[in-house]
Amino acid sequence: MSSLALRSALTACRGMLKAGPSSQPLVQHTPLTEATGMQMVLRGTRDIGSGLTRMCMRHRGIEGQTQAVLNYKRARQEIKKKSSDTLKLQKKAKKGKRNLSSPSTSAIG
Repeated sequence: MSSLALRSALTACRGMLKAGPSSQPLVQHTPLTEATGMQMVLRGTRDIGSGLTRMCMRHRGIEGQTQAVLNYKRARQEIKKKSSDTLKLQKKAKKGKRNLSSPSTSAIG
């Protein structure tokens, strides 16, 4: 509030105290000049811009964390699949050794 507006508000309050309640408002509103209105608009757009920037940075951080979790899950699935494939191959190899060591009766026949 400017000093002129503050002085006029104080004089209005003093006048109200002496004269009693009236229909006049306590604070006289001063019209916005073009410069102060423009400053308010610029400040508002700057605040909006900084808020959007913060929101985008948070979104990027969350997106990065999500990608890390997805990569971890994908890698874990691949490891499980390869280990199960390895176990299957080991079982087949064991089974093949047993069949090779025992003579087959159909081959003699």
